Amino acid sequence: PEPSEEEKMLDQRYREEQEQRKKQKKIILTLAISGVLMVATLVGLGIKYGFSYLFDTATGKESLELLEGEWVESAYGFPPVFIETPKVLKREVIEIPEELKETIFSSTNFRYISEKAGLYIEIGNLTYNLTQEEQEQMKDEQYRASKILESSENAIKSLERDGAMDIIVKRDQFITPNAAEGLKSFGNYNLKNDGDTIPMEYVVFTFNSENVYQTIILSWKENDDYLDQLSERVINSIELVPDAEEEEE
Repeated sequence: PEPSEEEKMLDQRYREEQEQRKKQKKIILTLAISGVLMVATLVGLGIKYGFSYLFDTATGKESLELLEGEWVESAYGFPPVFIETPKVLKREVIEIPEELKETIFSSTNFRYISEKAGLYIEIGNLTYNLTQEEQEQMKDEQYRASKILESSENAIKSLERDGAMDIIVKRDQFITPNAAEGLKSFGNYNLKNDGDTIPMEYVVFTFNSENVYQTIILSWKENDDYLDQLSERVINSIELVPDAEEEEE
């Protein structure tokens, strides 16, 4: 006999249930395969780049984002300092006290600070009004070296004013890729910040061109591989216009 209407409906329902189960199995299988592939990919990337790198990428670590972001090549001040940085340095015009206006012609700073990453970059240009006698003195190498050293010490004092303590200072000659010579002061210090003590590294480059002193300060948090790579890239990018005498030679 022909199946009743009720039997037909039960059979239809059975087939639909079977189809639904097949679909669910396919979905579960697809998700399982995707999960395995994802884990395998993460393990592969972890082996290649390091698991800490993957974690820092996923959590958006500031120093890593600065290192891998779009960097900026620019010139600051006059004579210009050519440098590559992870962000544009903001210009700050410093008012000169009345009692120093006869000595100092102009003072300009360019600065970038990221407290979250623990990074500080500053370029300072200080132009003096030199007397005829001082212009003659600047031709003496020892006198010029003493003034460059004085400028470097002033830069380190500015770190102290910003909370640096226990500063260790080492010094060496520094020559840019285009042969401009300057003084390199470097070391480490402890930074007091909201009751915490943060170990920091720093480097100060000081250059002199006639009556202009140029200072580059770079300071970053210790024990951060991304900041170490970042600072090295910044330092390797520094270039200045050599003195006229050097250009003639």
